[in-house]
Amino acid sequence: MGRLNLNNVLAVVLPLVVVLGSAWLTVFQVRRMRDLESQRRQVEQSIAITQNSIASLEALPPLNRIPTEPFAPKEQVDFLNTLRAYADATRVKLVNWTNATPLAPISPSNPAADSQEPGSTLPRGVIPIGSAVVISGTYANARDFLYYLLRSPRLFSMTDLRWSRSEQYPNTTVSFTLTRYVTRPGDNVPAAGGSSAERNPLIEARPLYRPAEIGTPSGTGSTGRGAP
Repeated sequence: MGRLNLNNVLAVVLPLVVVLGSAWLTVFQVRRMRDLESQRRQVEQSIAITQNSIASLEALPPLNRIPTEPFAPKEQVDFLNTLRAYADATRVKLVNWTNATPLAPISPSNPAADSQEPGSTLPRGVIPIGSAVVISGTYANARDFLYYLLRSPRLFSMTDLRWSRSEQYPNTTVSFTLTRYVTRPGDNVPAAGGSSAERNPLIEARPLYRPAEIGTPSGTGSTGRGAP
């Protein structure tokens, strides 16, 4: 009798357990599918946003860069005025800079000025001029000054960068070698973004880029001024 009752109980309970288990698995799978569908939508939205961003960037006009300037007395004056203007705009002090000479003498009798070495990447007739520059200012302002040089329409190359703490807190001192590129008058070297006479960024020595425009935080709280 007792065995018969146990069989009757199992006959009733087991189907219920199976039904409840199946229902729980069904609900779990449904929720999982909904989660996966939600993740799929988010991924598709992210891909669409990324593709739109890429398309927007590709639609932007290229930066107008001036790779070279004619070698003339005014070129060096414009270069120094640009450094002073950038220093004033970012509130750093232009401590020192060298009155550098071309790394290769500009002379018709100098073969190095007419033809580059086999391993050189400079175009024919382009002469680099290196200048040692030292600036002083807060970290944020010094960083903005470097970004000005990076985004300057005229092409500069920066090497030998050294950043150290200044004796006057919170100022820092940055020294680096800034190389610009010139050509001899009469050399036919192609320039990007038009001729230098039409798009000279050094005329009037006004900064063309602000830190906020190039994605860098502007220096705040600084009371220093650039060199006059």
